[in-house]
Amino acid sequence: MSIFNNLKVAFKDKSDFELNRSLLIFSIISNPVISKSLITLTKTLIKLKIPFRLFYQTYNLQTVLRRN
Repeated sequence: MSIFNNLKVAFKDKSDFELNRSLLIFSIISNPVISKSLITLTKTLIKLKIPFRLFYQTYNLQTVLRRN
């Protein structure tokens, strides 16, 4: 059985907050204008050596696969 046949199993380790945050991030990066603007902003911050924090987004698929 694939873990993606049942999304409750696939994402049971994630809280509602984490899932909603992921949805927001993917919605933002799917917009080409916003995505291009953020890339430009990031390059500018790096060039000016201004510190900034990247959003941490990860899914550990290996952990999910090992449990089944």
